[in-house]
Amino acid sequence: MTSTPAPAPGAVPVLKRRSENRVRENVKKEALKHCDGLVKEFVDCTKAHTLSVVWACRTQQNALNDCLGTVTRDEAVMNRARAAFAAKFPMEVVRWAPVEDSPTA
Repeated sequence: MTSTPAPAPGAVPVLKRRSENRVRENVKKEALKHCDGLVKEFVDCTKAHTLSVVWACRTQQNALNDCLGTVTRDEAVMNRARAAFAAKFPMEVVRWAPVEDSPTA
């Protein structure tokens, strides 16, 4: 088995696909914690409506989606999560890339 060379300063890990998916799921969980108040507002709204939930709770849904998006689309957050994962599981690193070449898929 080959080992990945040590990272250059400012480099981010490019992880195997399975590991990248795990990191994304972990970031999504953290985003839900971060946006907990908005999640509660949306859930409360959905409990008060049935068929009309689509338009009645649109404001809460949009606010929740915006909050979740600010966390999950933040490349700095993703890079920190990738680096933390790579520290725990170094064999899951394919290579180290400069920040501008980091995975955005």
